[in-house]
Order: sequence, then C-alpha cells, then structure tokens
Amino acid sequence: MSGDTILICQVYAAKRQSPLVPGVILLPAMMADIHNHGYSVQAVLTGKAEAASISSWENPEVRVGWTFTVKGAGTFQVEAELVCAERNTRLTVKAGGNTLDARVDAWGDADTFRTVTLGRIGVANSGNNVIQIVPDKDEWGPIRLKSIKLTRVL
Repeated sequence: MSGDTILICQVYAAKRQSPLVPGVILLPAMMADIHNHGYSVQAVLTGKAEAASISSWENPEVRVGWTFTVKGAGTFQVEAELVCAERNTRLTVKAGGNTLDARVDAWGDADTFRTVTLGRIGVANSGNNVIQIVPDKDEWGPIRLKSIKLTRVL
C-alpha cells in the first residue's frame, strides 16, 4: 500500500465521521483493515467509494477492523449493512475491551444488502478506539459487508 492510498483513506474517514449526524459514526468497507489468515481464501475489498464492500469473506479466521474516534465514553448501537445469503452466521463485535455476540439470519438473496442491528456495545475511552468484527469459527456463513454504523444511545 502506498502512502498516497493511506492519505486518501484518512481524508475519507474524516469526512464520514463529520458531525453531519451527531452521535453517528459510519465505518465504510473501504476504510476497514482486513486481517486475512495465511494462504486460505482471502477476503477482499470490491467496488469503489460508497459502493465498496468486503467480499469473499468465507474464512472464519479472517477478521475486519476500523479505528474510530469518540469525544467521550458511551454506549453505541451497532448496525451492519451486509449480505448474508447462504446460511445463518454468528460473529463477535469487539470494541474498547467489550464484546457483543450477534447472530445474523440468512435471507437467501446474494445481491441485496440489508441493515441489521447487531446490538449495543460500550466504549469506555474517549479518543481513538478500535472496533473488530470477528467470525464465530463454529457458525460462520460467508457475508459481504458494506459498512458498520455506530449510533450513540447513552
């Protein structure tokens, strides 16, 4: 990855976390850190800008994460815009030392993204934080992920 690419992504992230909607942080796929595992099937970013999604996420060893900034500790509702077509899947959301276990039921349509509420998670530290989506190794179905949205509720 070149320095120019990183700079472009940082500028995009700053725009997505702007106060256009107070209390909402949108974490798009193009900003994600994809942590592939070894030589297995690799999750990849496909598409551009707002149409980008993380595809070929078949391996439950792969995790995805973002760095985000909050002005103060709080509780956030976590929503994912994704496709879960083949089978039900379980995943864990990790942020600020807390975890949220979630289940996503498959809907059979590989071309339709839906927004799914995963639950609520606390973020104890103001400033920079990291959120990760970690598959459940025993119950993982391939997904395509377009974004994660955090909405402050407390």
